[in-house]
Amino acid sequence: MGVTVVDWVGTVAERADADRDFVTDVFRRYGIVGPKPVPTRRLLRVEAIHFAGVKNLADDEDTEARRFVPFSFHRAFITPVTAFVSDGKNDAGKSSTLDILKWGLRGSSKVAGDVQKWLRQVCVVLNISGERILIAWRVDDGAPSGWILVLPDAVGLRLEDFNVATADVMAEHSQKAAAVGEPIFTFDVPVEALVERLLGEGAFMVGGFDGDAEMAAVVGEFMLQRLGLDTFTQWTRIAGATDADDGNLVGHGWPLWSQALAITKPSEASAIGETPFQAQNVLNTFLATEWSATRLAARAQKKAVDGQLAGIARRRARDSKSREG
Repeated sequence: MGVTVVDWVGTVAERADADRDFVTDVFRRYGIVGPKPVPTRRLLRVEAIHFAGVKNLADDEDTEARRFVPFSFHRAFITPVTAFVSDGKNDAGKSSTLDILKWGLRGSSKVAGDVQKWLRQVCVVLNISGERILIAWRVDDGAPSGWILVLPDAVGLRLEDFNVATADVMAEHSQKAAAVGEPIFTFDVPVEALVERLLGEGAFMVGGFDGDAEMAAVVGEFMLQRLGLDTFTQWTRIAGATDADDGNLVGHGWPLWSQALAITKPSEASAIGETPFQAQNVLNTFLATEWSATRLAARAQKKAVDGQLAGIARRRARDSKSREG
């Protein structure tokens, strides 16, 4: 376009036939910044997952009784491609495994309600551009509380061994639940001792959370920072609005970007972005140029101003009609 980083404000002022200082003030007021260098791409890879818990099932013989079945699962992802398959049984937990993995990656859960209440602990090991990350949390009646740890090379973590030891603990939990006839969430779980051991060996904590909202916020902030992504503001039309200009500015962060980490279920509205409307903006971020952030911000703010002006015009029209009456 022949526009350099130095003169972009001047070029806008010239084309708008406006004072340069006025244009600068408008940009500052609406948070529109100039071109930024495209951030270095950072590789995110899942190294392993572990989860454990106690199933709460109806008894096949006594409809009023419950069966408590312990489980402990581990999988290390050491090949470029991994497949989850089941032999002769469809409801074997393939979708649940992926949903639990995405819970750790995104910080928010779409795990089936009964499965989430069965869980007692989850560990997800990531590698972000060579840095090993552990996101670990306990689950109490479906509610998460946990930690994000950075694991230096000297810190050893063998989830397969941890998984075996956890299986014995879950068996004890299931026996105690069977004795009282209901799930129990007051016991210590092995993931707490694991985190304590790792911290003692040199791991360092970069975040902690307690509850769904805190987990989403802490994981989201951490992932944005580690992956070099920014939040962006998008104009969104108000649902059910009668006028096309009625909308609000909505901020989007990690939940939006992380939607692109998985090909979602057929029931999901969009494979990239949480809605089809957002797909273009997500692609603009992942395939960014130095002007991407500027263009997205300017477009959103212009839509918001257009909506304000349309509202003023409607009020003027109503006032004019009233005066004529």
